Amino acid sequence: MKFMKIFISILLFNSTVFSFSIAEEVEKPIPSFKFNSSLPLEIKSEELNIEQNTGKATFSGSVMATQGNLILTAVTIVVEYALKNSRMTSEMKKLTANKDVTIVSDTQSAVANKVVYDIISENIIMTGDVILKEGLSATSGDRLTINLKTGSRRMEGNVRTLILSEEEDT
Repeated sequence: MKFMKIFISILLFNSTVFSFSIAEEVEKPIPSFKFNSSLPLEIKSEELNIEQNTGKATFSGSVMATQGNLILTAVTIVVEYALKNSRMTSEMKKLTANKDVTIVSDTQSAVANKVVYDIISENIIMTGDVILKEGLSATSGDRLTINLKTGSRRMEGNVRTLILSEEEDT
C-alpha cells in the first residue's frame, strides 16, 4: 500500500511540476541540487527569526528558496551562517529544511520530510518518505545521501525503484 501511495504521489508530482528527459539526465550525471553561491539566493517566507549570536536564521511559513533554476520549498528552513568576531557573516555553512520539503531542479525533483545540506562538505541528506525523480523513473526510500563533489547517491531503507521507458515516435 505504501508503494502505491508513493507511486501515485510520483505521478501527481510529475504532472504538476516539470517534465524531464532521460537523455538529459545521462548527459548530466552529477546531481543538480547544489546551491550556486555565485547566483543570488532569494528566500520568501511568512516569518524570519535571526539569532545573531548563534548565526542562525529561521524562515517559517510557506518557505520558498530560489537560486537559478533550483527551487526548495518547506514549512521551515534554518540557515546557519559562519561567525566572525562573534558576528554573523553572509557565508552559509548549513541549510536545514523541515516538513513537506520539495526540491526541483532542471533534471531532478525530490520530496522528503527533512533535508540537511552541509554546504562545506557538499553533502545532502534527505530523510523521511524520500522520493527522487529523474526522467520518467523514480526511487523512494527512508534516507537519501548525495555527495555533490562525486555525484554519488545512496538510498537506504525500504528502497523501491520504478523505471519507465520513454516511448519513441516512429
